[in-house]
Amino acid sequence: ADTDTLNAKLDVKHEDESWVHSGGVSMLRAEANDLRTANRFEIGGKSAYKFNERHYLAGVARYESDDFSPFENQWSVAITYGVHAIN
Repeated sequence: ADTDTLNAKLDVKHEDESWVHSGGVSMLRAEANDLRTANRFEIGGKSAYKFNERHYLAGVARYESDDFSPFENQWSVAITYGVHAIN
């Protein structure tokens, strides 16, 4: 069988006393016998403000495009409040 696969991923993160920023992108593309069997792209990011060592507020966004999913394109956006219960 003649198959080609490309799988790539990149994640970045920056953190200081008050803020945490992270993001990433990933891609998967595959072909077998000149027939595409996977075609997926995803990008997302998160920013969080730390009120103190335990409490934070974050915003998260993610986009996904997958030709072989029931939903060709999807967006997710959320705002969260978190507490680190165990350190």
